[in-house]
Amino acid sequence: MMCRTGEGPPRASGWSCAWTSAGKIGRCAPGAGKGKFARGLHGRGRSVRLAEGAGGKLSFKVPKSLATDANSHVAAQMNETTIGALAWMAVLALLAGAVFVRDLAPPISPVPEAGANDPLIPEPMQLLKAGGEGRLVELDALVEGDRRVAWVDARLALLGLVDCPSLVDWIASEEGRHLERQLALLTAGNSAEALGALSLLMQLARSTEWNPGFLGGPEGAERLGGLLREWLDVWAEKGAAHSLLFEPTLAAAVFYGRVMRIAYEGNMFRSSEASRERARLFVRELTGIQGERRTTLGVALELRFPGALSVDARQEDFLEGFEREAALLFPKVNGKCDG
Repeated sequence: MMCRTGEGPPRASGWSCAWTSAGKIGRCAPGAGKGKFARGLHGRGRSVRLAEGAGGKLSFKVPKSLATDANSHVAAQMNETTIGALAWMAVLALLAGAVFVRDLAPPISPVPEAGANDPLIPEPMQLLKAGGEGRLVELDALVEGDRRVAWVDARLALLGLVDCPSLVDWIASEEGRHLERQLALLTAGNSAEALGALSLLMQLARSTEWNPGFLGGPEGAERLGGLLREWLDVWAEKGAAHSLLFEPTLAAAVFYGRVMRIAYEGNMFRSSEASRERARLFVRELTGIQGERRTTLGVALELRFPGALSVDARQEDFLEGFEREAALLFPKVNGKCDG
């Protein structure tokens, strides 16, 4: 029998009641004793007094301490629910914040500390970008010995390029072959000379046409990619650990990817599988992807330009990530003399 308001048990019997898990009066049963009151010892170790009220109705009196305990139990359950909800909200907020921050800017890998003999050239990346040709004279005093003549000759020759000649045609000329020899000489020199050689390569990329367009072949982009590869063969690992060449070396790797992507996909009617596979093998060697360990350049590239390596090297258009990063660094250097 359940104890409900308005239901009165037989006047002669006492009653004992059990507590539910929620702290309420549960099922009641008649006791053996007689009298006005009965005491039930149930639930939580507490007791409740039941009395026969006026008209034979059953009434009960709960001790104050028991009511307080029940209220505390409910409040604790509410607090646990609230704290749990707040905790989940905090976790979601942190995750959302992490995604937001990641979308704002990629993490920057630490630039190596300058050595005692490293040349101090502020903002070396400016020398690689449009307008940076005005700063090339800063390297004149840092180029040593016989290479100084080669440096000045190459700098003046490239600054004099006009009318956007074809890179393939110009590099095959006597002046172009002379420039190639000078670039090789500078690349084999010290860090300042290597920076000069890379700056001249970027000037060559801005001043000549090497994008095949709709109908052309990959020869121009292949030729420029080969010159960048020769520089990276010497400086990829050393440059990625050098205070002066750190950023220029990463930029050269990213730009190489853009040039070679144009080489194998520049023509809308056909792609160059030979260009694609040459670039794939070199990028694997350069970064260490799919090898036992990443190279120094590969680690720095993943931190500074994570989008470059976001496409699996086994995919057909594996240099798509390099293209996206290079478009941010050198937005107008596209083989059409626009930048």
